[in-house]
Amino acid sequence: MSVIDGLKTGPIAENTIDANEQHYEVPGDYFKAVLGPKLKYSCCWFDDESVSLGEGEIKMMESYLERAKIEDGQMILDLGCGWGSLSLFLAERFPNSAIYSVRTPMTRLNTLKTLQKRRTWRT
Repeated sequence: MSVIDGLKTGPIAENTIDANEQHYEVPGDYFKAVLGPKLKYSCCWFDDESVSLGEGEIKMMESYLERAKIEDGQMILDLGCGWGSLSLFLAERFPNSAIYSVRTPMTRLNTLKTLQKRRTWRT
């Protein structure tokens, strides 16, 4: 069987339980070193070469606000919030909104709580 045939007929992902466990065991300090200042994990928006990593994080989250038509005062649910970058961004932008963030791995939760000590909201 060729590699291409194997890709066409094989599973989309293999051994996902072990992969997820290993992925979430990576210490928070690693991500602080490689991600931008907002700790945005999934993607950023670089519309030209001069955009920094931090600016790319903000541009991407601003696009979410536009697309989802988020306004101050709404109840917002952030499922799979990861490091909480979007939740924290929303809390800064929309102080009258109720933001509910749901995540799984405890290592990220501990880092998120450390970051929140500088702010007025709670987990």
